[in-house]
Amino acid sequence: MAIRKKAPPASSLVTDSRMAFIKTVKFTGLGLDEASVSIDRLTLAQISKKDDTVNTEIDIDQKVIAHEDDFFVVAVDFELIQRAKGSEAPLLSIKARFSALFRLTERASEESVSRFASLEARLVFFPYLRHFVSDISYRMAIDPIVLPMTSEL
Repeated sequence: MAIRKKAPPASSLVTDSRMAFIKTVKFTGLGLDEASVSIDRLTLAQISKKDDTVNTEIDIDQKVIAHEDDFFVVAVDFELIQRAKGSEAPLLSIKARFSALFRLTERASEESVSRFASLEARLVFFPYLRHFVSDISYRMAIDPIVLPMTSEL
């Protein structure tokens, strides 16, 4: 008896294509390009330490900033702002830009590289962002801010 295999659904073909591309990507290095922090220590000292008195906003934007035949560079702009509830003025602002170099073993389309930057690169950057925020807040002599373990913010 012959077993006939069904054609894989289109989504699995895309997955196979994505995996083939990902196998051509070699992570080379990641670094902090720039950072800034500001704090309103007086207001921070005056508000209570209740979790519901501070709103935290996080914005992460990743983009390809260079793409050649054998490499591409992805930059991530990160911003964390804490405000007292009912206030527009920031109590704390942490901004950082990280970039990473990825080597390619094969040429890749702009579409593949852009998709990698928006999906997979977040998994590469997030542990560095998480550590940076925790470390910098600790060094500012405030309660360390610990981002969640997931990059799905």
